[in-house]
Amino acid sequence: MGDASVEHITGQFLYDLLNAPRIRRKFARAIRFTSQTNWEAGFEVYREFGKGTIVYRLVKGDNRRLLTAPEVPYRHGVYDLFNVHTHPLGDEPRPSAEDLAYLKFCYDGTKKYADVSVNPVGGILYPFKDPRLFSLVLYQFKDPEEPPEKLDELRALEKRIAELQDSRQDDSLLHIFERADDNMADHFFHRYLRLGALFYRFRGKTPVLDPIATDFLSEQENTTTPSVLLDAFSFSAHLLDKEI
Repeated sequence: MGDASVEHITGQFLYDLLNAPRIRRKFARAIRFTSQTNWEAGFEVYREFGKGTIVYRLVKGDNRRLLTAPEVPYRHGVYDLFNVHTHPLGDEPRPSAEDLAYLKFCYDGTKKYADVSVNPVGGILYPFKDPRLFSLVLYQFKDPEEPPEKLDELRALEKRIAELQDSRQDDSLLHIFERADDNMADHFFHRYLRLGALFYRFRGKTPVLDPIATDFLSEQENTTTPSVLLDAFSFSAHLLDKEI
């Protein structure tokens, strides 16, 4: 690794993380809870500098939000790596203003309490009408030092999109992401965020990552492999105080 004060979270590392059995089990539990109740569920993944990952408990909420945030185990060298929560079927499979505010909280909290500068990744688990399928929408600040300052702008866009949405539900994320009426929101997200989506399917009780990942990082419809997509979300963790 070279510099003991820097850890590189690569696309391959993220790919392995999202395929780890304990993560897949958490995905399955969260999706089933949301599919059965139409309520949210989520969990956090942290990393201890120079050691390994810490997966925190599944938290369940209502149909608007998680009731309680997972306990944050902030201590020196323990930093936010990845947080994920579900959106009920019918909700937009994209981060809300509150989701982005929480991602900023993770960035700030890690830097303040753990002495690590890092750009964590957020995720939204989204079920389809087909109970065998679900997706993981990924989002990350392009520059965590300069996140969207006016979240009211995003809230206004969310309200407008809700008003424009028709009652149709289908199994296509492309249909949702590429609505003609979403142009303003797309501009907002592409300006501030990296966005992507991975598709899973259940085989028995175990979710399996689909070999094809759909990439929303470019203007045009594109397909790529999961590892290429996840490379776009790679980041480095910098330990601000080298005394671990």
